[in-house]
Amino acid sequence: MLYFLFDPVDKTEKNNYIQHIGEWNNLLIGAVDESQMLYMNLPRMTVVTKEVALAYQFVGKHKGYIKLRPNTLHLSQLEGKPFEQVEGKFKYTLTEEDKQNACLFQKAAMIFMLEKYYLNKLLLSRNTPDFLKEDSFESEEYLLNKKNEIYQKIISCQDGVEAGILLNNHFGVHYDADTLAKIDL
Repeated sequence: MLYFLFDPVDKTEKNNYIQHIGEWNNLLIGAVDESQMLYMNLPRMTVVTKEVALAYQFVGKHKGYIKLRPNTLHLSQLEGKPFEQVEGKFKYTLTEEDKQNACLFQKAAMIFMLEKYYLNKLLLSRNTPDFLKEDSFESEEYLLNKKNEIYQKIISCQDGVEAGILLNNHFGVHYDADTLAKIDL
């Protein structure tokens, strides 16, 4: 199976072959059978491993555990993992590997959002005639440099806390109650 993050607007009846894995912050996590690639039109995506794809449910869980209700998609995705039963729910304590995969998921999500944003900015730049561009119009070189600067920050994140702060500061994804969400791309 091929696992990936993609935009909800790219989910259509024509690509119903994409298996729904989950959702996170207005991104969909999907999977397709690689043996069927010849017959598919895949959406714009960021490819991840299965473990990273399933780690979407661990993002932002700084207490080190999650509680899940019975008979849910989240619970079924953690089949075979050790649980405690607490007040009618199942408590799963995250492993170090889970935390690392959650960080990798956040990084993949940021790369997806970064690519989407700058693809659109470059498209606008290339499709606006020079004589209509205002003085404040950003050059393609400036846009690519800014994109690469943020990309370097993304790949240098070491853990979920750093990734969460970067998500908040550059992508407007709420990190905690003391931090205001703003977009700074």
